[in-house]
Amino acid sequence: MCPICRNLLRVAATSLLCLLASCATVHPEARLAAQTRQGMRYLEGAGAPAQYQKAVKLFARAAAHGYAPAENDLGLMYVHGHGVPRDAARAAFLFRRAAARGSYAADRNLGLLYLYGQGVPVSYGTASRFFAIAAGHGYGPSSSLLCALKSKEDIFAKSYNNAIEEYERRDGSGAVFPRVKDGFPLPCGFYPQVSQLLGEQGTALVKLCIRTNGSLLHKPVLVKSTGSPRLDAAALRYAAATSGYWIAPRRKGVPVRTCQRMPVRFALMQPVRSADRFVLAESVVSATSGR
Repeated sequence: MCPICRNLLRVAATSLLCLLASCATVHPEARLAAQTRQGMRYLEGAGAPAQYQKAVKLFARAAAHGYAPAENDLGLMYVHGHGVPRDAARAAFLFRRAAARGSYAADRNLGLLYLYGQGVPVSYGTASRFFAIAAGHGYGPSSSLLCALKSKEDIFAKSYNNAIEEYERRDGSGAVFPRVKDGFPLPCGFYPQVSQLLGEQGTALVKLCIRTNGSLLHKPVLVKSTGSPRLDAAALRYAAATSGYWIAPRRKGVPVRTCQRMPVRFALMQPVRSADRFVLAESVVSATSGR
């Protein structure tokens, strides 16, 4: 073979090896993601009866290679007993592995297990910590779930006030914001039953002004509608119920009157879809993507 031909073959072989090496690093992740997505299609049914055992098989195959979304989704199957015997302890094990590998959905699911004592001892503090991790990345609990926590352990006021203090510290503009007292109400107690049955949900924006004693100066005003007159009315009732639970901000140590806009969110505990996430009833969350 001529020298030029040999050099050409060497270059071609080197390029092929580089291409194969590149594929070797990308292909496994893509393959595991495809398996998990196919498992989710079996789980959803896509117009046909759900095929849980096929979904479990694909989730387990991807989970065996350490793919976090599949570990999380397999844990979901164990929680509900879909295609496998119901086993909350096994689900907790899988959620922990998935969370350690980067699934914020798994963090939220662990929080739910600790909240309800499924497969793990009840621990509201642990549940709150996992919810806090998940909430920072779009997997936070709804107001209804926060109410479930609040009924067990009044943690809202402390976490809210800590968040406000951190925001003021980072903002650096000198702006101050009101805090809240223990027992501060949450929207879930004002969510109309009819709206829940009809599937109505949304977020209203309400303006309220706070006196120096923590009560409201006047009736709250609706700034942005949820799109539902029933929910808008509930949002205003809720905002009015916060009167007396505020702690006025201080400037130079003196309480000052303030006005602010407060979002009021009504969220159903039911399946929700967004982008590449799949969220089931608020007992667990499934996602086909990692962090």
